[in-house]
Amino acid sequence: MRMAAWDARLKLDEAISRHILRVLEMTKGKVHGKGGAAEVLGNQSQYSSARMNQLRIPYGRKAPPR
Repeated sequence: MRMAAWDARLKLDEAISRHILRVLEMTKGKVHGKGGAAEVLGNQSQYSSARMNQLRIPYGRKAPPR
């Protein structure tokens, strides 16, 4: 694989982060419960929260107003 093609690809964490942010926009910042990001992503809310912390995605009270 050429280096230029490699540079153009997203890192996996970047792609996951962007996807989670899009889902948070769809759910208006809601993570837990019915219609929350965890449900949309098909994850348990504890996993989703842990992943958002790992990726440094603010949510809940830490999130900027939408």
